[in-house]
Amino acid sequence: MLRCILVDDDRWALVDMRGSFPFAHFEIEIAGSYLNAEDALDAMRKDPPDLVITDVCMREGSGLDLLCASRKAGINARFIIVSGHDNFAYAQTALNQGAAYYLLKPINPNEAALALEKAVSGFPAEAAKDFKAASGFEGALNYVNEHYADSFTLTELAGRFYLNMNYLSDQFTKKTGCTFTQYRNKLRVARARSLLDAGWQPADVARKVGFEDVRYFARVFQQTTGITPMRYRKGNSNET
Repeated sequence: MLRCILVDDDRWALVDMRGSFPFAHFEIEIAGSYLNAEDALDAMRKDPPDLVITDVCMREGSGLDLLCASRKAGINARFIIVSGHDNFAYAQTALNQGAAYYLLKPINPNEAALALEKAVSGFPAEAAKDFKAASGFEGALNYVNEHYADSFTLTELAGRFYLNMNYLSDQFTKKTGCTFTQYRNKLRVARARSLLDAGWQPADVARKVGFEDVRYFARVFQQTTGITPMRYRKGNSNET
């Protein structure tokens, strides 16, 4: 997990930073928040972060000063500079000194996400690889959510998103609390219930939600709901 510190002389601005950037999506940990450049630099010398998000204008040292000082100290953290001033000179200086992104206040969440993506892409190969893998899992999860009725294996899903199969399996357990098969079956059963509520026959429902074997469908449905598909249908039927 990548580590980030936040720097701004306004406490409420620090709160806003935490809420505006999608840190969890990029698996970034907030390692500290600081109200001035000096305290931030002291902390960086002791435990260098991967990323710094800092205001440009502060009462005790600017974000640009912090960027320069960190480089002189041999700290190669990526910087996102935030400013309440649409000042071309500030932006030019920040980018010339190696900042990954120059962002204006109030922070737009969409642009904040772009800033993080660009900053992460500048890390060494292993960190970038971790980011791509995390993004790949999100894509795989969305694919399952949309195509749960289709027939595909975990191996095929991993190949579609260029992921290691063991990594993908572990992420399903970590992120959803289920194995890949359990997660897909839950989606299938949820859809099956709505179709049974609408009066569909269990055999037709099984095929519709992706089960080729009706008996296996019935077993999975009962394990999930505690009742067979036929009894569920009868108990929720509007037929007279």
